[in-house]
Amino acid sequence: MVIEGEQKVGACWECGYSLRGLTTPRCPECGRPFDPNDATTMNMGISVGPVKRFLMRPPGWPLYLLAAFAALWSLWAAATPTPPGTFVDTLGNPEEWRSYTAHLDLAEGRFLWGALLWAIALSIWTFRRVARGVTVLRLSKQRAATFAYWRRWLWPLVLFAATIVCCLTRLPVMGGCWLSSGSSEEVMDGARAKVTRPGMVGYRVQKWIGIYPPPLRGRSWFVHEVWERGGETWIFLHRRGALVNQAGGLPPEIKGTIAGRRLGMATVHHLYGPWYSVSWEME
Repeated sequence: MVIEGEQKVGACWECGYSLRGLTTPRCPECGRPFDPNDATTMNMGISVGPVKRFLMRPPGWPLYLLAAFAALWSLWAAATPTPPGTFVDTLGNPEEWRSYTAHLDLAEGRFLWGALLWAIALSIWTFRRVARGVTVLRLSKQRAATFAYWRRWLWPLVLFAATIVCCLTRLPVMGGCWLSSGSSEEVMDGARAKVTRPGMVGYRVQKWIGIYPPPLRGRSWFVHEVWERGGETWIFLHRRGALVNQAGGLPPEIKGTIAGRRLGMATVHHLYGPWYSVSWEME
């Protein structure tokens, strides 16, 4: 149906798009509906300044990039094997946040930085959403259209939800292990080269193993510890987590004490091929 009285048709209150010549009473740019017979549903010539125009727009690339960066940072934290409930416990202990955030080598520290990035991104999203509604209401005396630009508004929230769901699975650890496989093979060869007699032999690595930084002691990087025991190689990533390569294809054997560490309740997950993740509670 062709809209009659085209000369009375103005611009969209939501985005400023000219509504002249449209065959359906809905803005093709943002999706806001209008009534060609009701001038209040359109902007009939009111000037919209650059600030108001900005506030009426949906989120742009800066917020999308911030959300993507927050998602990658969160996945980096979750890529380290940790005992169940570690991140929930970290959020519940604000007195420890200061000590954790100073150590990006710790999964808890990376998690807190990821949480901060998400808090900033979602705060900006909320501010923009409220500011848009208030600006549209003041200009047009009408509420902002709920579903205008809905895809662009929804994207950060979908990414946030997908990040949470992914971090609750073993996918980040599997991905971290796979991305670090080249470095892991290198340090395993170094540990196996030191095996001259049956038993467990240690090998220290003062460098990143793939995406995993070495522990930080004071102001300098310390070392990863790699231990070899009869075809079973343990790569200790931090104080409560390790990747294990089991040449025999069987789950790693937990005997309470590994490489001088007394393991509490341990959790073992198969990742892929000969690789397993092990995390444990401190005793």
